[in-house]
Amino acid sequence: MRKSRCKSKVETRDELREIVEESQDILSRGSDSHLIYQGSKVNPEIGELETNLTNVSTVEKNGEDTEDKNEVLSDSLFDLNMTVLNKTSEGVQIAENEIKSKAVARRTSTPLTSKTRKRSQKSPYLLRSPSVMGTSGKDIEESGAGTPGNLTKSIRKRLKVNSDSLSKSPIIGSKRANVSSVESSAIEFDSNLQKDGLNFDTESADSFYGLPLTAKKIFEETRKIKKLFDWQIECLKLGSLNQRRNLIYSLPTSGGKTLVAEILLLKEVIVNEKDAIFVFPFVSIVQEKLKGFIPFANELGFAVEEYAGSKGSIPPRKKSKKTIFLGTIEKIHIMLNSLIESNGLESIGLIVIDELHMLGERDHSSSSNRGTGLEVMLCKIMHVSRSTQIIGMSATLKNIQEIGIFLNAEVYTNNFRPVELKQMVKFADAVFTVNTGANCNFEESLFKMDRTVTFNYTKEQTFKDPDHIVGLCSEVIPHNSCLVFCASKKNCENVASLVCSFMPPALKSVELENREALLAELQSDAEGNLCPVLQFCIPYGVAYHHSGLTMDERKAIEDAYLQGTLCLLCCTSTLAAGVNLPAKRVIIRSPYVGRDFINPTQYRQMIGRAGRTGLSSEGESILIVNKSSDRNKIDKLVRAESDYCRSGLLSENTNVLKQVLLSLVGLKICETLNDVQVFLSSSLAAKQQKNKKIDLSKLLQELVDSGLMKITKSDEESDDCLSTLSITQIGTACYRSSLPLDYVGTIYKDLEKASKHLVVDSYIHLLYICVPNDSLLTVFDIDWNHYLKIFGSLSEEIVSFAGVLGISELSLISKATGMARSDTNKSDIVLSKLYCALILNELIAPTNIWEVAKKFSVSRGIVQNLLSSSSSFCFHLSQFCKNLSEFWALTELLQIIQKKLNFTFSQELHVLLEIPQVKYGRAKQLYNAGFKTLACIATAEPKTLMSKLEGSISFTGCKSLIQGAQMVLNEKIDALNDEAEELKTVPPDLKIG
Repeated sequence: MRKSRCKSKVETRDELREIVEESQDILSRGSDSHLIYQGSKVNPEIGELETNLTNVSTVEKNGEDTEDKNEVLSDSLFDLNMTVLNKTSEGVQIAENEIKSKAVARRTSTPLTSKTRKRSQKSPYLLRSPSVMGTSGKDIEESGAGTPGNLTKSIRKRLKVNSDSLSKSPIIGSKRANVSSVESSAIEFDSNLQKDGLNFDTESADSFYGLPLTAKKIFEETRKIKKLFDWQIECLKLGSLNQRRNLIYSLPTSGGKTLVAEILLLKEVIVNEKDAIFVFPFVSIVQEKLKGFIPFANELGFAVEEYAGSKGSIPPRKKSKKTIFLGTIEKIHIMLNSLIESNGLESIGLIVIDELHMLGERDHSSSSNRGTGLEVMLCKIMHVSRSTQIIGMSATLKNIQEIGIFLNAEVYTNNFRPVELKQMVKFADAVFTVNTGANCNFEESLFKMDRTVTFNYTKEQTFKDPDHIVGLCSEVIPHNSCLVFCASKKNCENVASLVCSFMPPALKSVELENREALLAELQSDAEGNLCPVLQFCIPYGVAYHHSGLTMDERKAIEDAYLQGTLCLLCCTSTLAAGVNLPAKRVIIRSPYVGRDFINPTQYRQMIGRAGRTGLSSEGESILIVNKSSDRNKIDKLVRAESDYCRSGLLSENTNVLKQVLLSLVGLKICETLNDVQVFLSSSLAAKQQKNKKIDLSKLLQELVDSGLMKITKSDEESDDCLSTLSITQIGTACYRSSLPLDYVGTIYKDLEKASKHLVVDSYIHLLYICVPNDSLLTVFDIDWNHYLKIFGSLSEEIVSFAGVLGISELSLISKATGMARSDTNKSDIVLSKLYCALILNELIAPTNIWEVAKKFSVSRGIVQNLLSSSSSFCFHLSQFCKNLSEFWALTELLQIIQKKLNFTFSQELHVLLEIPQVKYGRAKQLYNAGFKTLACIATAEPKTLMSKLEGSISFTGCKSLIQGAQMVLNEKIDALNDEAEELKTVPPDLKIG
């Protein structure tokens, strides 16, 4: 035993001498930027190391094996190791702190007894710095460990070896106190390691790509994700991420882009302890992702907040917890403007852009569109905050490298698709496979004959379904899923009914119980109402999906499809761009969206839904072409290259750029024309149109002439580029509200008229103001005879208000009879706004959406869309009025109206409607079942909740509902605690002593 111990000590001494040599080598390399030491400190440190080594050697020479000598040996070893740890460079110190924290965690998990000490047969040194102990100076030079990436790898390589040694090392004698001081700050060490970017970018026994293992467990339970794709692992290891540089990654649809973004967002709030933002193009996707983040927020202790429509406070409320903000481009842009104004943008560590190709969306008819808003928002972030990292993910783009230059970002591309896609085109009865690799222009090389479609149709069935849609669907359903994209909403319903009319009654027995539960849920949500088409189709596992459905119906149908209760959806193109609903086969009913021929982006989005990861090895898409005139277009469609993303700032509508100028000056990002030129030089527009000159002076003068801006010239300055720019009060109202300049004049006149002659005996005047000005005539076709009938039954107060607008019964008679008027267009806008206001007036009564839709002869989905868009527009109006003193009264009134539009139901349901994705039907069902508060739901068991709701919701749905209630309840508690702490805080300048 004595010999063994001596041998161990000799090995220890040799190791320690090696450590000193290595340390001298590294510490002498003062020029290394990552292992830098001030010259005056080097020699004392080496001397201190050598002194400790001498102490160890003295103990060894005595050859005694007493506990006292062991204590001296351990003390000296500890001093040596702590010297190395405490005197290394700043960059590596972070990683060594991680080792300290792991060592402390292991020691505190095992009681320190004499038996524990005796069991230790290894050398008793406590810590070895991977930066200086595991690699010689020569090796470091050869491996390039001085660079951040290689240095990090070197640290990680040594971490497990060191930790294993540490787990078996006893802590002896007086050094226990030293370790206690390390132990007390172990959590801080771990946080600092992650915060400074030396994150683990691989999965290990201790972490999941830098996240706690709890995150991995949630991914497995909620998403069934157990392993990442190779490209995802490769992407997460990119140097740009750890170095906090911007990144764009691009893959085909369904490649798994969102998962990488979610991991990075979670790391930002949990590890880096900074707020993060996830930006989406559509409200529906925001709501879907909100639901997905709730389990992580509840378990990992951060907040998640929705910024879409009228939701989200401006500026964001300060919280003790870090937050992931999920929102639309428009709402996030407003939020970021408020943070720039309050100098709070530095609190945002990461912003992720979903569908980055939205940069190229252009709407020439309006000064406000998502593409322009997204581009300007990104420019502002890069201009104002150097610490906010930008990550964009997108489908394949033709000019992605150009966008990478614009964002100063690394570009990562991959053609990976988890399921192989087989593209087909059907001409008459012939089905051709598309040769996606064909490069020549001959049809023979592009289309390869696959088969001739033959189904056992009767003569009547052939007449009803000449395109064989039912036959093509029946090849995959009911055991696999299928999506049929149709050109119009009416066509969706017709195709769904057609498919079911061909199906055998035996098909109803499949998923019978779940389909009956789905029908019961839809009927309950609609207070006993149910669409006849859905009632007929759902027992067969078929449904339609378009904007004519209510949000409750869409959500229920989407969930049922994902769970396998439904196997076929007949849908419009909006589904392809929205929530992720994959299918074994995608059928495109015709190459048209509405009356327009399908474009390459729409086509790729639709076929991108083909293929379900983990359920099939191949996905199929079939494009049906009937018109001979369309066949030549199809050739170009399937050959089309990726889209070219063009800047929206290059729009011919000058109001687009004027809106940007107003915002830049209002936020004080730019104070002179020269500042504006510098800012715009960094935009995507500047990269794409280098030779195009924009007359900014002219645009600024137009803003001045409109009363939105001021230009102040100094007497000493003759250069217009140095003249000071500022905005007026109404200009401030414009940029803070984000109202499009195209409508600001009309909006101001409406508000001015309302402030002077507001009709207050009903809500109709305020509701009229809240109806959005754009797209009114394209939302739905008004039946003027029906309008005339409704007008005749209106109350005296509303008829009186109509008179203020210049509308009378005679006006409607002229429209119903087709009598020409000189001001038809203006009259139509006013009449349409009033009709919409009448619908809103019924909804806030409150009245069931189905009843309102029936009364006004419009679809229930359009009624709900009107409600949602009016609520959002009301928010913008209130922001506009808040910045104009003449509209102070309207500010308060509009906030009341906004609450009514957000909650068009009885007061007792309001708190339940705060739970994500809980709509009126579900809230009423919960209330009637006795779940009247958030706490009741948050503390319920899923089985109990499912039983109380009489099986109208699945077990998974109950878990999701409970998690949502827990999140909202926790946020309310945190908000009250934060408010209480704020009340107790004494300003520094008032503190005494």
